[in-house]
Amino acid sequence: MYLIAAYRDGVVFEEPRKREPVKNRLTIVSIYRLDTAQVCLGGKWLDAWELKTCLQGLTDLSELKEIRLISDNSAGPVNVADSMPDAWAHPLAERLSVVLPGIAVKGYIGMVRTRGTESVLQAIASQKPANVVKRMLAEDFAVVKTNYSYRSATYLNGVNIQYTAPLTERRTVHWGAVAVRSIPLVGAGHKLPPR
Repeated sequence: MYLIAAYRDGVVFEEPRKREPVKNRLTIVSIYRLDTAQVCLGGKWLDAWELKTCLQGLTDLSELKEIRLISDNSAGPVNVADSMPDAWAHPLAERLSVVLPGIAVKGYIGMVRTRGTESVLQAIASQKPANVVKRMLAEDFAVVKTNYSYRSATYLNGVNIQYTAPLTERRTVHWGAVAVRSIPLVGAGHKLPPR
């Protein structure tokens, strides 16, 4: 893992993809505002366009295959007023996939938790050397998979291409041209959505 940027309110790091080491996955861990579909980095609230501009200054976007937004409800429906147009109701993960064509953007629906983020942010705040922070990030960071209240959604060019149900249902549904793979569900009566 390579630490790209660290702020008091979030971390951006890059890692080679396991299946395709030529392309990288960029991970953004930050606070998310559900009402405006914005993440907070460096004390600034960024929408999809502003986040794209920020990322262009941090890394080479042509080397990315996927961006992972680790924030509560970054792929969930946005709470907007009835007077707002429907375009505003799309989550940040979907919007970011539109402004970054060809790069898959994975977000989460529900509350997602990470391990190691707090210790990395504390190390940054106490001005630990960069190599110490990078080692901590590589060894300690993980998405906590024991929280049953979240699921993920992956978008490519504004289209939902993968949806992972909560851990209690244990299934992954791929949309579009990708084949559907399903793991047996817990309980009866669950149906896969149409392809």
